[in-house]
Amino acid sequence: GGLSAEVRSQYEVTWEHVGSTSIRACPVPSTPDSLVMINSFPPPRQIIQGLLDDGFVFFGSGPNHKDDLWFFKKIKKPGSVLDGKAYKIHVNKHGHPPALVLIETRNRCNNNPECFNDYKSSKIEAAKKLEEGDVFGYKKA
Repeated sequence: GGLSAEVRSQYEVTWEHVGSTSIRACPVPSTPDSLVMINSFPPPRQIIQGLLDDGFVFFGSGPNHKDDLWFFKKIKKPGSVLDGKAYKIHVNKHGHPPALVLIETRNRCNNNPECFNDYKSSKIEAAKKLEEGDVFGYKKA
């Protein structure tokens, strides 16, 4: 399963670790997010099939943009704090604004204490939405 080297090359696939788990010392328990960027959109069948073959399930578009496609996979790591949580992949075209926001947020938070503190505060407040079962409310924060 997965994406072959040929498919990764043909569609210029790149991967970035994004979201709260990519930000050092972020205290909010979260699920890992990755960003897969490709050179065409919508994603070609080979990209979709590779993710499905790896056990991901297509969820739909994210709450902030219709072209931010989400795929989820349950993490199976007994003994890990991540066991049973969902791993999310965003699939976007290179240069797509939602992708750039995810990367820029991570970079700013990891390099600027003021940005980190603002992000941390918003995520702590947004975590209350998770407790209420509002995943989109949390993800929009």
